[in-house]
Amino acid sequence: MTSDDVATWVAERWPVDPANVAVERLTGGMINDVFRVDLGDTRVIVKHARPYVVTVPDVALSTRRLAIEARCLRELGPDGCLVDVCDAGVGVPRHIDFDAAASVLVMEDCGVIPDLSDRMTSAAPLDAGLGAALGAFTARLHAISAGCPDLLDELENRDVQETRARTQYGQVGAWVQALGRSDQAEVAHRAVELGQRLLAPG
Repeated sequence: MTSDDVATWVAERWPVDPANVAVERLTGGMINDVFRVDLGDTRVIVKHARPYVVTVPDVALSTRRLAIEARCLRELGPDGCLVDVCDAGVGVPRHIDFDAAASVLVMEDCGVIPDLSDRMTSAAPLDAGLGAALGAFTARLHAISAGCPDLLDELENRDVQETRARTQYGQVGAWVQALGRSDQAEVAHRAVELGQRLLAPG
């Protein structure tokens, strides 16, 4: 999806003049096309899923991943069963629209905020409070979602799980070997084992 495609889609979906729609492609992600769209009176984020990883086209990936993300945003929103997962410190963008046929998700634009990956690789000390807040968010997500059994099947994404097991956990051995570590075989075995365990739903 190009910036022009986004402007056209927005104009067909909402009552706006495409000439007044400004589209900026965002970088930093790996899997989807992501754009910041200025509609004049507001800005939104538009995400498009292709049937593969956008930065690695040889890796096929079902576009159903975006439907799952849309459902998660709705459930974490004010009317969802996971609303109590979020707090003042950690939240998610508000779900605005989802076009399943076009594989396009629209969400709230949270503005220009620090990128977590940049903070993780920065030489500056990482605020311990950030890790604690993310850990607490994750704990609440697991605890509260356990009370929503209908989500278990609906949100299972075997395609993404298998791709992750193959391209991430399955590659750990090669990465460790490149570092010259003597325990490469053991680390690789543990990584593959973890990847297999994570294939289970839940």
